[in-house]
Amino acid sequence: MAAAGKSAVSLAGKVVPLLTKGANLAKAQQPHLERFWAIAKVELAPPVGEIPQVVSGLKQLANVNRLPNLTMKDIALNATVCFEIFLMYQIGRIVGKRSLVGFDIEGTSSFMAVKKV
Repeated sequence: MAAAGKSAVSLAGKVVPLLTKGANLAKAQQPHLERFWAIAKVELAPPVGEIPQVVSGLKQLANVNRLPNLTMKDIALNATVCFEIFLMYQIGRIVGKRSLVGFDIEGTSSFMAVKKV
């Protein structure tokens, strides 16, 4: 029983300095965090003034009657944007799986050859 009391005291003796270091660190970082939040409130706020432009753009996108009136330049531009989105998706897949070909599924890449009887 006495050993448990000594270990609790030694644990408390180790935890208290860590908590004071954490408090000191938080106090030292407070000006940086205040500046970050002040900038983040402005930069990460939704663009309220641009919402009507977005709505009108979506209405234009949904308008099927405009398709026969598209010029070849607009069609090429839209195809280029679609191709760019496709390439970024593929690059993201390659980066995500960390391989150019296939996925590394455990147990399938290192199997023993089956001997025929």
